Amino acid sequence: MQRDIGTANNLGYRNDAQPIIQADLRQLRWLGLLIQTLGVMTSTRYTLGRLIKSLATVLVVGCASETLEVNYDSYAVAVEAGSLQRGWLPLWLPAASTRIFEQHNLDTNARMWAADVPVGTEVVLPPTCASVSAQGLPRQPFERHWWPEGVPHGGVPGQDFIYFKCGAEYVGLAAAGGKLVGWAAAQ
Repeated sequence: MQRDIGTANNLGYRNDAQPIIQADLRQLRWLGLLIQTLGVMTSTRYTLGRLIKSLATVLVVGCASETLEVNYDSYAVAVEAGSLQRGWLPLWLPAASTRIFEQHNLDTNARMWAADVPVGTEVVLPPTCASVSAQGLPRQPFERHWWPEGVPHGGVPGQDFIYFKCGAEYVGLAAAGGKLVGWAAAQ
């Protein structure tokens, strides 16, 4: 008899709308209870159980993703949340920015972001930014649904963008206005 456990979709949920991580956490709780039960049988087994439980915890914590994704309705909300001060969004991001999406990895500092800006908004890049060609640009570090339309996952925006290298970060400005993107690979 086969049991349908569902399949993961691109949002990380099973078809039955349960987060995948919940199933994993239930299995880990079961494992912890088993180890705990075995550990109290004797003092030797108790010590061994604590050791195994500690190792399991280290493995689980070590394998946990340190990649976070956040979105903000406006620049003011992003500032209030501290994303600019922490370096996940650029300090020069226009105050008129809306629909700001940002994803970063705490371990590697890989990051990417996208924001809508009203057409005609002046974007003032730092003087250290230099214009670069679209050819040879590194790929974005993550695959996200909010990356500009028409861009294949893992690709960079097309010819409709003007590119700059600002330190370790690459920035794309929509030639017609309205969209800003930025990304930096793992450091």
